[in-house]
Amino acid sequence: MDKEIQALSEAFVEEHSLPGVVMAIAQLDQPLRVGVAGVRKRKNTAPFSMQDQIHLGSNTKAMTATLAARLVEQQKIRFDSTIIEILPQLSNDIHKQYHAVTLEQLLTHQSAMPANPKDWWVDHGQAVSDIRWTIATTALKKKPKFSPGEDILYSNLGYMIAGLMLEAVGDATWEVLIAQEVFTPMALWSAGFGPPGNADDVSQPWGHRRDWKGSYIPKHIDNAPPLGPAGRVHMNIHDWAKFVMAHLSNGRTLNDESYLSDQSWDYLHTAVKDKFALGWMVVERGWAKGETYTHSGSNTFWYATVWVAPKLKRAYFVGTNAAGGKVATHVDKAVGNLIGL
Repeated sequence: MDKEIQALSEAFVEEHSLPGVVMAIAQLDQPLRVGVAGVRKRKNTAPFSMQDQIHLGSNTKAMTATLAARLVEQQKIRFDSTIIEILPQLSNDIHKQYHAVTLEQLLTHQSAMPANPKDWWVDHGQAVSDIRWTIATTALKKKPKFSPGEDILYSNLGYMIAGLMLEAVGDATWEVLIAQEVFTPMALWSAGFGPPGNADDVSQPWGHRRDWKGSYIPKHIDNAPPLGPAGRVHMNIHDWAKFVMAHLSNGRTLNDESYLSDQSWDYLHTAVKDKFALGWMVVERGWAKGETYTHSGSNTFWYATVWVAPKLKRAYFVGTNAAGGKVATHVDKAVGNLIGL
């Protein structure tokens, strides 16, 4: 436990009346510095632990992009592969303007697809890949509002379609592929899907949503499983830091330094249009002495943010088991405090 970060964590929970938080600074070739405070569940005394899993929300997107890069290097797919090239079965079900959308466009929010389908829970209870197919065939029938590649529209649906493409060439579900190609080789042993733990106990933190009275109410629920490629991964802070530091170091921190080529790592971190790279947003910051890559994620019950500063060889993390209200603003301020250490 790092004393300075621990103090920031305790102040964060107390000042904003939040259930719990974990904060960390990762420095290349240095031990992870961690602070944690609060409880796993409001009105329960179980403390939030630095080994506890946190829900990463849309930080999952960088993992899906990493999986894509692995399959590209295995020559199973290309970043310029089109939807219809990989999923020809969709040709009669989706609008023709989506036919030539590429994997890269899906992973950089240039697909012109809506942010979300009307219903993520359609056919609930069926196999997750079958539900993804149903969503794809029903959500993409209408002409897009602009031509693919012309503009940016942040799209969880686009990441689900990318997941379908990866499933087709990988001959397995996205869940199996991400475990096989990302979690296992990176030794992210705490990684899983959906809310951490289970609804029968408090073995892991619960998420919390702010109600109209301003209180944070615990809930053990998550977004629908088909959204997996866009935002359903959880893991502890140590494993999240492993993943991020692999990106910061172009894989040098992994046991297998040939996990991806330098060309692939650099491609993942290069903005293709505006500030959007594959699974990351790339922005210039003075404190970082140049480019950073960053992302935030929330399933509306958790909020997690990471900032990566390659020139400083550092990354900053904040994850809290609450969302709504001004939580995003509080987390951004907390990241600023970490940067100041």
